[in-house]
Amino acid sequence: MAYYKDLPDNLKSNSLTDKEAIRQSIRNIINTRKGSVPGKPDFGCPLDSYLFEQLDDTLRDLLIGDINTSLRKWEPRINVEDVNVEFQEAYNRIDITINYSYSIVRTDDYESITISIDTQV
Repeated sequence: MAYYKDLPDNLKSNSLTDKEAIRQSIRNIINTRKGSVPGKPDFGCPLDSYLFEQLDDTLRDLLIGDINTSLRKWEPRINVEDVNVEFQEAYNRIDITINYSYSIVRTDDYESITISIDTQV
């Protein structure tokens, strides 16, 4: 019988598994259109609402605010330290880098994840 596994078998360590699960959760939250999950109308991040907006400082501030709000609400295992938004106009892409620490374990470890969003449809 086949069943769903979100991590490969070679990741046996709990700390690695937990860290990778958190990274995947962050990706899922950021890449899920708000209102698209049945029963959870507030789940996700409304990045799609900015698809045809001008790439400027106002948009950067709105994106940072929405990302912070979404992650604080839906991923309690992390503390968002910083969100950096870079516009790659030549590639029709927005690069979002999220720096975070773990709130479930007291540690000096900081992680970073970069998510790229295509602005061209």
